[in-house]
Amino acid sequence: MKIRILKHHNKYKLIRRLKNITMLKDSHNYIYEHAFISIEKVNTDCLVPPQNYVLNPELKNKLELKYAFEEADIDIFNLDGYVEFSLEGDDTIRTLLPPVVEESIENDGMIIPIINDGMHRIYLARIEKKPIEVIFIRGVSRNFPYYAYPVIGGWESVKAVDELTPGTIKKWHRIQDNKKLYRNFDSVFKCCSKPRDIK
Repeated sequence: MKIRILKHHNKYKLIRRLKNITMLKDSHNYIYEHAFISIEKVNTDCLVPPQNYVLNPELKNKLELKYAFEEADIDIFNLDGYVEFSLEGDDTIRTLLPPVVEESIENDGMIIPIINDGMHRIYLARIEKKPIEVIFIRGVSRNFPYYAYPVIGGWESVKAVDELTPGTIKKWHRIQDNKKLYRNFDSVFKCCSKPRDIK
């Protein structure tokens, strides 16, 4: 994998732009407009996964991405902002943000740092026993929680698998139409993140 770095943007611009993120199904709901957003380097043990698996092919892809960015002197575990880039042979402009973590108040009153986006990169950092820089978002409206519950048992319950078998429970969704709670990072950033079943 070869990449072409188009531009590195600092963390202050990143925070400003995050305030304009909308919900996937409501382009007038700026979910982070009044939230407190910081960029923090954390130990991955402090973060709570929302899904029961990581995919080995996706981990391999993130490892190749890591090596490609290293050739451009960029550490994907320590972006200090965000990067716009393209892949060799593809002019599509893509965006790499730090993983996104939200402070979530659960039904039992527990306050947890749940991983919103970047699960595979965080898992890769765990493999390498490295801290990772994340976007940490606090103060999101309780009317719009992250769309899945935290995994019972935390990281010990997360399995690395080659593929998903029939009947695999990916996440425990908070509501049936879980996309109503999905944050649309592509509303601000180019080719950043979207649900895997949304084309």
